[in-house]
Amino acid sequence: SPAFTITADDVTILGPGVIDGDPTDSGTNSTDPGILVQAGADNFILQNVEVKRWADGARVDGNVTSLKIVGSWFHSNTDAGLEVNGDIAGITTIEGNLFKVNGGNGVTYAGAGLLKAEYNAWGDLGGPNAGSGDGVDPGTVDFEPFTFAEFFIDVDPDLEATEREVPEGTDFDVELKADTANLFGLTFKIVYDTSWLTLNSTIFSAPWVNRCAAIPPTTAGEIYYYCNLRAGDGEWTVDGDTVATLNFTTAAGTTGENGPWETTLDISHAILDTSAGARNGAKIYVNNAGFNDPSASERDITDTDDGKITILGQAQYTGYVDLQGRANDSGALVSVFDSNARSTAVLLADATSASSGTYTTAYVGATPLTIGSTYWLLVDRALYLPTTLASADYGDSKLLDTRPLTLLATLILLGGDATNDDTIDIYDLSCIGGDYGMTSGFTECGGAGSGGSSDVNGDSLINIQDLSLSGGNWYLSESPWTP
Repeated sequence: SPAFTITADDVTILGPGVIDGDPTDSGTNSTDPGILVQAGADNFILQNVEVKRWADGARVDGNVTSLKIVGSWFHSNTDAGLEVNGDIAGITTIEGNLFKVNGGNGVTYAGAGLLKAEYNAWGDLGGPNAGSGDGVDPGTVDFEPFTFAEFFIDVDPDLEATEREVPEGTDFDVELKADTANLFGLTFKIVYDTSWLTLNSTIFSAPWVNRCAAIPPTTAGEIYYYCNLRAGDGEWTVDGDTVATLNFTTAAGTTGENGPWETTLDISHAILDTSAGARNGAKIYVNNAGFNDPSASERDITDTDDGKITILGQAQYTGYVDLQGRANDSGALVSVFDSNARSTAVLLADATSASSGTYTTAYVGATPLTIGSTYWLLVDRALYLPTTLASADYGDSKLLDTRPLTLLATLILLGGDATNDDTIDIYDLSCIGGDYGMTSGFTECGGAGSGGSSDVNGDSLINIQDLSLSGGNWYLSESPWTP
């Protein structure tokens, strides 16, 4: 039999609560309606109740005066969510309900005229007769305007993603986005782990600028707001638009570990935390907050990982450069690139060797070096041969595998390039030989601006050591190195 058979006037069934036609989970729906309203049972009110697994969720079997079906969830019924088989005089209020995954239409009507069922949600952004929406007969049911609300986190606004890799100590944006139809107000709570993320700002997008306020008390690790439009703003109907942009900074990784480390962002699906409303005060069910399946599986906010951030360990390269023929090993430039293609490679970090030959790279821009990535390296100095021939792609690379510093093999940079053209040939020897014995006024080998000099070992004396340095690297064009 029905759970409730209504024969008297002014009966109210008030939730929250569930009227279930298959409470033992047998897999078979009841063959009766969950609520049967008899003819003449005037002003029946159903509010904030879940009605599931019946033939019809609720059925009105005759003419009544006034009917109020408000804020309820009709789903998984064999036939209609709500079936009205009579005329309704007086007040008809069917709004703020969610009709979803019923076997028949969400609402059916066999009375005279149009049944007013505005500001209800039907399980699809496009309304009752689109996509997976519970249908209605537009010739018998007035369903417009309809409602929809689905909130989700986009952790990489350029890609619309649920997962993202971010280096430690780095600022990044996350967006709270929504699919909505005729939404006028909302609340949301996003929870994050303060040990891994620091919130820098919450910036609202139009039309929510100056329409939102934080809900006290403020708790660390919670972003909790209510937002409400005002007269003249219009209702919000969007497909994937941004409510707010959240800027975070990732924390430094655990000492002694290379990472990566994972943390999550969670939209609380509790009704008090995340909810939506229409202009007339009607409830809008948040479609992906546990009310049957969301529009896409990754938008299910009933879990605790609505956005995942993988924090990557950062590191730098360190090592030594031995300048052949010199006691002072300063001045070698170590450059770190993102790829081996010289024409398109981006310089990410560099360093200059000290007198001891030591160096540690530092960033030259905003892009960090992350653990687990391979980078391409070039070492060069005036009067010395680079590690890679200038006309070719960068030839040396090293996996960044130790945080905070990854050690590179010691490099012996070959000297004697008096013309500073990355090749040691007769022009270098001729320039050095021409200045042999001089202690000042050395020739700028290769011409003005070339950076060349006959004093290839930098000792302010042109002698056999300079000639021997060039002659020993005769016809070489690069310094061999396995980083």
